[in-house]
Amino acid sequence: MIAIGGWNDSNDGSGKYSQLVASSTNINIFVNSVVAFLQLYKFDGLDLDWEYPRTAADKVGFANLIVALKNAFTPYGFLLSAAVPASQFTVDAGRTLS
Repeated sequence: MIAIGGWNDSNDGSGKYSQLVASSTNINIFVNSVVAFLQLYKFDGLDLDWEYPRTAADKVGFANLIVALKNAFTPYGFLLSAAVPASQFTVDAGRTLS
């Protein structure tokens, strides 16, 4: 598997992950690129390590990204994993707002 993200990458101040999940167009471009990359370089899947979606828009967008990746990966049998927080505070902060 190949991984993207990590603490430093997720917190570099660029907002790149927020921009990624801000629109379905961005998500679709990313998903198609990932599928092509995994096929080309013979990886088994993708590990997402965005630490962590914080705004309501990021949380919704992240959920949309996960669904799009799952749907695209299923026909190929690709794996999808994601880093999740260990602290209760971060878990609570990451819950989708009602």
